[in-house]
This record gives sequence, structure tokens and C-alpha cells, in this order.
Amino acid sequence: MSRRVFGTFLVIIIVMLATSSVTISKLFTMNSNAREIAQTWVPSIQLMGWMNGAVSDVPRLVLQITLETETEEMTELEKEELKPLLKQIQEKLVIYEKQYISNKEEAILYEHFKEKWVLYLNHLPSIVAAGKENKFDVANRMIKETYPIWQDANNTINQIIDMKNKEAQRASQSSFTLFESSILLILFLNLIAFILIATIVLWMSSKEFKELIYLLTRSQEK
Repeated sequence: MSRRVFGTFLVIIIVMLATSSVTISKLFTMNSNAREIAQTWVPSIQLMGWMNGAVSDVPRLVLQITLETETEEMTELEKEELKPLLKQIQEKLVIYEKQYISNKEEAILYEHFKEKWVLYLNHLPSIVAAGKENKFDVANRMIKETYPIWQDANNTINQIIDMKNKEAQRASQSSFTLFESSILLILFLNLIAFILIATIVLWMSSKEFKELIYLLTRSQEK
């Protein structure tokens, strides 16, 4: 009988250890998921959101330069706004390429964007030069010709942003699902432990247990 009691207590201890191990393991996994979302998905989505706005500002500035009639104003727009913006875009792209590309599909989209973006940038000096020479018709024609290239690049950025948003949502859902399953498993293991403890308590209060204690006491007295 004492072996049965010892075995039951041993099972309870094992269940408690299993509960603790599962809890710690799940917490580590959830912490890892939360860190990935905070350090990868959120910054990359923010960066590409900024990139979307910046890429949209480039043709606006180019058009503004070509419409300007004062040479000094053209030079100032190019020097103070267009060139710094293009430099900042390039710096952000380097960061994105090194840190935030997470899968092959995203890499393919990024390469497509970069190809179209470089092609578009190659036309900008000619457009700006035509604007400075007050050749609006020439500049306007080149702007129209390069618009599909810019639009392709910009649409690709939007595709990358959509992909990033979906991946972040999947990561969040995975973390939430893990949390739910962890709670259920912990409750289940605790329920088993409770049932075992209740069984022992009921057995210890039973007549059979009292008779066993009585016999043990009598044997010690002898």
C-alpha cells in the first residue's frame, strides 16, 4: 500500500515538473516570436512605408523642377530637396537589403523593384537638364515616358508592404495560438495533478487507510 502512495506522489511530482517545463518552453517561444515581430517585422514595414512615400515624392520634385522658370529655384530644389531625398532612399535601401529581406519571394520582388528604380533614376539627369534649359516639352515627354517605369517600381514596393503585413499577421496569430495552446495544456496538466491529489486525500480519509494506520501502530507497539 505504501508503494502505491509513493508511486502516486511520484506521478504528481512528475506532472508538476512537466507543467513547469512546458510553461518555460512556451514562454521562451512566445518571447522569441514577440522579439521577431518587434525587431524585424515592425521596423521593416515602417521602413518600406517610408520608402513608398519617398519614392512617390521623387517624380513630384522632378516635375516641380521642370515647371520652375527661375534657374536659382531649380538649382535649390535639386540641391536641397531632390538629391538629399535620393541619397536617403539609397541609404534606406541598403539597410533593408541587409537586414529585412526574409524569404525568396521577397528577394525576387526587391530585385525587380531595384531594377526598375535604377532604370528610372538613369533618366532623371536628362529630365532635370531639360527643365533647367526651359525645354518643358522635352522634359514633359521624358516624364511621361518614364512614368510606367516609376509606377512599376512603386507598385512593387506596395506588394512588398502587403507581403510584410501578412507575414507580421501570421507571426502574431502564431504567437496567439501558441499562447492559447499553452494555457490549455497547463490547465490539463494541473487538472491531472489535482485529480491525483484528490484521490490520495480521499483514500487517506477512507476506512481502509485508517485500518492500515491502526495496524501499523499496533505493530510498532508490539
